[in-house]
Amino acid sequence: MNTWLLLLNDVIGKFAVLGMMLVGGHYIWSTYLYFRVAHGKRGPSADIANQRIALEDCPHVLLQIPVFNEPNAVEGALMSAVGLEWPRDRLTIQLLDDSDDETTEIAAALTEKLRSEGHDVVHVRREHRGGFKAGAMAHGLTLSDAPYIAVADADFRLPPEWLHATLGPLMADPTAAFCQCRLDFTAARETLTSRIQQLAMDAHFVVEQAGRAWSDLPFQFNGTGGVWRRDAIEAAGGWDDATITEDLDLIIRVKTSGRHGLFLMDPAPTGEVPEDFSTWQVQQERWSAGTAQVLSRTFSHIIEADLPLRSRIALLSMLSPAVFFPSLAVGIITLIIGTVLREGDMFFYWIEITFVMATALFAVIAITLPPYLRLKRGSIGRYLQLTLLAPFLYVRLALANALAVAKAGTGAESMREFKRTPKSGATDM
Repeated sequence: MNTWLLLLNDVIGKFAVLGMMLVGGHYIWSTYLYFRVAHGKRGPSADIANQRIALEDCPHVLLQIPVFNEPNAVEGALMSAVGLEWPRDRLTIQLLDDSDDETTEIAAALTEKLRSEGHDVVHVRREHRGGFKAGAMAHGLTLSDAPYIAVADADFRLPPEWLHATLGPLMADPTAAFCQCRLDFTAARETLTSRIQQLAMDAHFVVEQAGRAWSDLPFQFNGTGGVWRRDAIEAAGGWDDATITEDLDLIIRVKTSGRHGLFLMDPAPTGEVPEDFSTWQVQQERWSAGTAQVLSRTFSHIIEADLPLRSRIALLSMLSPAVFFPSLAVGIITLIIGTVLREGDMFFYWIEITFVMATALFAVIAITLPPYLRLKRGSIGRYLQLTLLAPFLYVRLALANALAVAKAGTGAESMREFKRTPKSGATDM
């Protein structure tokens, strides 16, 4: 009995290792793409991005700010929006407010004040929170006919020149569906959790996003800090609440329909990362479950899409992080069970453990060190401290996120609910 149980356990463990290797390969490939194209490069349309759009050429832009119970962030979001350098008569700001707390009262008073000052700010309320963020943005689109749609989450602060920077390349490339900017992050107080998140976010934007975009491969719209062509959203079927990562779901549909995006390193809107582990865990559960939902929903569509093979591989690679936490959790569990069944002897697993750890260390350093140095985040000593401590936090995340992904994969209704990440208003401090 123990022999068969041990064999089954080891086979499952091998699949877990394979899952982790796939994710590691995704990050190593992203790093290769970055180094291949990013030397001295800021994007395919940097020359245009550095130019201001003439006043008479500024199109009507709708800026959507989805809000749910954000009393600490809503004022800063609106003040950042009205501070954009854009003609007032061609910028409509929608505060998509689904709140059921004091946020609504704060927003109503500030909206009235800003409108009296000549800003086109609209406080949009719905009878119910159906579809969550996707539902709010879809509803907002029915209230405006603007040809360009900008999106900013409540905790993000937009640089004044942001619309000029993003609309320049987007208007110059009629085949582009959207323009995404790198995002920067801060926290109300600096903690180990917030520092490690910044390390991971910098890797995502500086290496992963830039490397893919500048290699003409699919990359993510990150749900904020970007501008869309309205016709691209509509042609892809609009915002859909079938998953809790509506931004990722839309990108898959846009790319498989033949459209592409643009990525700019600067200017970078600044948002907020959770400062404590429990809040970060809620955020990561949502992202992991949402990615798993999108992977399950779009896998066959990606395989059958009329796209070059490298683009289809890139799309699947972009969704591969969905398997990381389940693979890590299963790997740890099978290692413990196998060691117990072998009466404490771990020698059988040392080759696999060494291989996984070496690959993980290589992938982590390859994708995090370049942005750490490029953005001048601190000393090498601090970097080494973060990379040594990060695995312990990710192991803590593994079990909870693995369960979230498993529930999402089975279509559990509980994983259809959008659980927001609480904001402290750190970006206004």
